[in-house]
Amino acid sequence: MELKAFLEDLLTKHAGPVPRLGPPLVLFDECVDLPTVVPVVREGIRRNTVFASRPLWTQLRRKADGTLFHLEGRAPRRGPGAGDWDWGTRESGYSVSDRDALLAAIANFLAADRLVILSANVRLDLKRDSQGLRALLMTEIAPVLQRHHQRRFGMLALMKGPRIGWSTFAGALAARLAGSAAVSVGFEYHVVRK
Repeated sequence: MELKAFLEDLLTKHAGPVPRLGPPLVLFDECVDLPTVVPVVREGIRRNTVFASRPLWTQLRRKADGTLFHLEGRAPRRGPGAGDWDWGTRESGYSVSDRDALLAAIANFLAADRLVILSANVRLDLKRDSQGLRALLMTEIAPVLQRHHQRRFGMLALMKGPRIGWSTFAGALAARLAGSAAVSVGFEYHVVRK
């Protein structure tokens, strides 16, 4: 499916006429250090500065009986809190392309008018990585959101810079979520560098 056409159709025909101007929905890329960043998002949910959160990608897993299933994000580690559920093993060879992850991400505009994507995927060479997360955000998502935001829809791609720690990134996320306009209309790509 074409990313631009899907987003344009979603924003102009299917997101509904009533704005949902509440807090943003936060999406985690698989490279995000969850133990450092999740507490910030949970605090945002508690303070009503985050609507909800979810992984940006899925895993294909196989249970002991051979059944395959999709799991959003990572399976819990075995031990206390993992429950009796058979989380299975990750099926090798399966991956979600950045394009498919973004298709799933923008479908969240049906639930929230503002989205935040968290990632450390900041490859600079857009020509060599034309199907990578940054390239797709900049060349396909941003132009459509800038044209069709309807003073309502917005996406923030908050990226961890290559030379900073996850705690610095988490602090920048907390500060951004605490602000009055965590996500403005249209599109913003921001790399946290210090």
